[in-house]
Amino acid sequence: MHRLEINLARRPAENRRRTWIIWGGLLALLAAALLGLAWQLNHELDATRSISRQTAAESAQLAPLEARHAAFAQWLQQPKNRQQLARLRYLNHLIDYKAISWTHLFQRLEKLMPMPVRLIAIQPTEHKGQYTEVAMAVDAPRMRDLVRFMIRLEMDREFSHPRPLNQHREIGGGDQAAGWAMQIVARYRPLAESAETPAASSGGAGNSQAGARRSGGGRDLATAVRGGGGHEN
Repeated sequence: MHRLEINLARRPAENRRRTWIIWGGLLALLAAALLGLAWQLNHELDATRSISRQTAAESAQLAPLEARHAAFAQWLQQPKNRQQLARLRYLNHLIDYKAISWTHLFQRLEKLMPMPVRLIAIQPTEHKGQYTEVAMAVDAPRMRDLVRFMIRLEMDREFSHPRPLNQHREIGGGDQAAGWAMQIVARYRPLAESAETPAASSGGAGNSQAGARRSGGGRDLATAVRGGGGHEN
């Protein structure tokens, strides 16, 4: 005898267990993601509040320092103090000027400078005790001589980072032929002077005179490098 099953419901029976499991898992993942984002946002807000508190504390500490700085700047603007400040700057400049061994500097330049190149002016400047920046005005009959001098400065142990500020063509007059002039700035770090021989030290005056003769025209070698005239190339 066969058993006949009849479904009298209007809609056929469906197994929704799998659907509920899938949707429940998705909702659980979404809730976990929202909780993670909320925790991260709260953590960032706490870090922002901490930074704001630190900034406010540092600003409170800077306020009296800025007031003292303004008062000190106003004190320096007084005529008497301004004269003393100018005198101190001048003395510091003299100290830096005396700290350089001019004999050693001229000897080094004499070894590096090609024969046609002449030193017109030179101005060393101390940079916080790290190195000395030497500004030089030189001229030569041909541009390639100045380029050779730049290459020698680049390859030297005591000079480094040479760069030309400007260059221009000189117009000859009378017996003087036309040539090229250039302003060069290079870093100068002299090696230990203990390696110098006594003969070099004793002949400092003669070498300084020789360097002055090479500069031409009897110009002062300790003057600042003048701005080049003419047209720049």
